[in-house]
Amino acid sequence: MQQHEVQQIKHGLYKIHWKSGGSSLASVGSFASGQRWFAPTNWINSITEQNAIESWKSIERMELIVEGVDITITREVIIRCPV
Repeated sequence: MQQHEVQQIKHGLYKIHWKSGGSSLASVGSFASGQRWFAPTNWINSITEQNAIESWKSIERMELIVEGVDITITREVIIRCPV
């Protein structure tokens, strides 16, 4: 995915389809800077702002499962879910 596409992605839960094949369930949120991050449930390493841009390039497409979750990473993880 290109960086301009990434910044248009809404916070939520997605099924990610990898260019290399296969898929993962992942949440998408934003760093305090506004840059998007994603966190696949089957990964053991985390995404940092430094490696996020390269990591997005390995995604072929994404399917939105749940929208409207407001997730922001600061020093602490703050999660707001609609009730």
